Amino acid sequence: MLELCLGSGNELTLLTKPGQPTSLAVTAKTKDSISLSWTKGEGAQKTLIRRKTESYPSSKEDGAQVYFNTESTATDSNLNPNTLYYYRAWAYNSDSGYYSDSYGETTGRALANIPSSLSTIADSQTQITTFWSANSNPSGTKYYCENTTAGTNSGWITDTSWSSANLSAGTEYAFRVKARNGDEVSTSFTDEAT
Repeated sequence: MLELCLGSGNELTLLTKPGQPTSLAVTAKTKDSISLSWTKGEGAQKTLIRRKTESYPSSKEDGAQVYFNTESTATDSNLNPNTLYYYRAWAYNSDSGYYSDSYGETTGRALANIPSSLSTIADSQTQITTFWSANSNPSGTKYYCENTTAGTNSGWITDTSWSSANLSAGTEYAFRVKARNGDEVSTSFTDEAT
């Protein structure tokens, strides 16, 4: 902790910079929010948290402000699905008006959206192609399409379609699909389409 001295007449006031926040961590995620918790820095009344998507904020003014208050938990909302966010937290001492010199940091990735608009088309008597919408998931999101009737699947792919081959003519087949984010956390499956 750094102490700064200010003189006023015969009085001497010691102003102390707070210690950095510690244990900054992601505690929960949804497709559009990330919850954070931390331990306040020593001597801090408030914590400032900022975020960016390509790299950590380089200063207390860089990126979007997520939080600046007295608690030790916060939820960052209105995020994009399956997007990686970089967070930095600085401690603030209200009495001295100083921030901590160093910071805590962590990353968090919002969950992916469940794919939407699942449909199928018969390409031939033995092949059906399934199509779906990314539902606002960014490119690079992975999908897993399953032919529940045949017991086959696409594996994890980045395409928004999959062709199921070697099928029996005259048989009805059911398909479903799910997505996962970059942390490999999967969504639920869509309803089945035939």
